[in-house]
Amino acid sequence: MKKFLPYFLFLALLGTVACTKDKDDDDDGNTEFIELSGDLTTRTLTAANKYLLKGQVFVRSG
Repeated sequence: MKKFLPYFLFLALLGTVACTKDKDDDDDGNTEFIELSGDLTTRTLTAANKYLLKGQVFVRSG
């Protein structure tokens, strides 16, 4: 059992470091959000932007 303890601790540390990536740690440095609220009917969202949903947001058909 004592043989496996250093390996277990190393894997636990590695898993912790891998899971603690900061959300604002992207390459573009863009930290501004586009605020969305109400009904979304004609808006196309892209992965390049960050969105903040304020209140109730509905995506209508069409």
